[in-house]
Amino acid sequence: MFLQVRIPRQDRGAFRLLWWEDGDMKRTAKEYCLTVHPFGAVSSPFCANFALKKTVDIFGKEFNRDIQEVVDNSFYVDDYLASIDNVQDAIELAKTLGLLLRKGGFRLTKWISSCLQVLESIHPEERAEAVGEIDFERLPTERTLGLFWNTMVDSFDFKVHIPKRPLTRRGILSSVASLYDPLGLLAPFILPMKQLLQRLG
Repeated sequence: MFLQVRIPRQDRGAFRLLWWEDGDMKRTAKEYCLTVHPFGAVSSPFCANFALKKTVDIFGKEFNRDIQEVVDNSFYVDDYLASIDNVQDAIELAKTLGLLLRKGGFRLTKWISSCLQVLESIHPEERAEAVGEIDFERLPTERTLGLFWNTMVDSFDFKVHIPKRPLTRRGILSSVASLYDPLGLLAPFILPMKQLLQRLG
């Protein structure tokens, strides 16, 4: 997504780098300027999110009223994650989102769903690699936002490995901080550890 968002011409100087022509280190290094937001820049997620929402502000009126709310509440950087009540609504939403965001230069890809009918409605090139060719007997497990979504049973799975650390305040804090849970689904398990940290003072 970042590579689809251009850097304004007046800001490109902040994204300069030196590199050798054709990668030949015997040559003199040349100065290059990035024209799109790179991965790793602190500003890139914000700029991409701004561009996504601006696309909806500009073109959203051509679509149904709820599309603004969908984009505002169901995207996490460039991952779209939502639960839709029925198959027809999910198919229609996938189609509408694709059309809307294409108008702003974004192409939604790597689609995955726990419903085979929804996946069948999406072009194979736009599906996640694991489902390019659908195995109608079994849907795969997909990594979403740092957690695992088992599309077969429509559940989130967490793989947690906490190395053995001393039972000190620092060791517990390190263990709690190592758990990646952007949606707060592990809160019932993490909260007791955080309360223990508070008691340890």
